[in-house]
Amino acid sequence: MGPVVFQEDTDRIYRKWESRLRDLYNSHIDKANVGISHCWHLADWQFLMEKCGFHEDDSFTREEGNLCYYLAKFEVIDYAKEKDKYEGLDWLSFLEAFGHIVRFKEMPLVASLKKQGLEGVVGLVEQLAAESRSWNDYMAEQGLSGDQDPFHVELDQLFALLFHFVDKHKLLGPHLNSHRTSRPGSRGSRGSSRGGSRPATDPRK
Repeated sequence: MGPVVFQEDTDRIYRKWESRLRDLYNSHIDKANVGISHCWHLADWQFLMEKCGFHEDDSFTREEGNLCYYLAKFEVIDYAKEKDKYEGLDWLSFLEAFGHIVRFKEMPLVASLKKQGLEGVVGLVEQLAAESRSWNDYMAEQGLSGDQDPFHVELDQLFALLFHFVDKHKLLGPHLNSHRTSRPGSRGSRGSSRGGSRPATDPRK
């Protein structure tokens, strides 16, 4: 994953969205409250995935969403002194977690969307909502061609989709901790999946 995330094209996409990503990250950090971790907890991450409807896509289960969270966590040697970083996502780990989503979540080809007169993935979700159709139905109609856009293109589309829902549900603002539990944990997978996750042979891993 590292060689894909940390390259020029991908860095350009992160920088393009950096300001919005920083605002989103900080919206779950209450620096005035010493009793709350200054990192993102799993409950924060699960809350975001749910509110953005990412698990309404059969190719991206709740279990895989949790896995993206854990894959992004940097190694912390001293648990006693670095408990927050051990249990949560710091800023750089938060950024990397979105890169891991690209590994699992199936995205429509940008060229295909343009042929349909759609402005990227946001145009697609708006059209589906207007037609009362689901993402799963659309992806099933397209079939599995095996073709994928470059990693950085899919990452850009993912961020566009993310902030479409962030704006729609007004997820920025005062500290959002009402969804937190005393000890957040996995909520399990969605069960059977029509599309499944991407195969282990994905060269971008």
